[in-house]
Amino acid sequence: MSMTAPRLLLCATLLSLAGCSSGLPAIDPYTTFNLARTVSFPIPISESAGVDATVAVTGLIDSVNDYMKNHTHTDQLKTSQVTLINLTSSDPAYSLDHFGYARLLIGNDLVGADSTLFGTTDTLTTTRKDVTADLRGTSYPATLQFKLTSAPTTPITITATMTVIHTAWDTLVNH
Repeated sequence: MSMTAPRLLLCATLLSLAGCSSGLPAIDPYTTFNLARTVSFPIPISESAGVDATVAVTGLIDSVNDYMKNHTHTDQLKTSQVTLINLTSSDPAYSLDHFGYARLLIGNDLVGADSTLFGTTDTLTTTRKDVTADLRGTSYPATLQFKLTSAPTTPITITATMTVIHTAWDTLVNH
């Protein structure tokens, strides 16, 4: 099959235009990575059923292992969104069924909530709120808001394991 003159001219034009581009596309200066965050909330036996309650703790951030190994720094975070939250009860005899509701906050921002929890581990519905401002340091405030349907007979701990997706300026690309 031979190429006709118009087809040959079209191919030559397209090839010359392709060769005249301004170079390769720019490298995306951002990196996206997931980190696991875990905070534990102690629930005392004195916690009453049917009453709104709050437990506040401080979560820790190992910025060297968490951010630097992902080629960025805390001050270069662009976005931080909690995309998964699992709550786990430390006592299998006191499951999450005893919670009328649970809400998790980072700083003042609601990041997850649910009113139908079951078993010893369950997942909160996330809001995907950007909590970058609270995750820039070496620690962050976390709060569990809840209402118990029955009080625990022994102290328990509710552990929140979160997946946080970060977008940050990549120092390897931008040095």
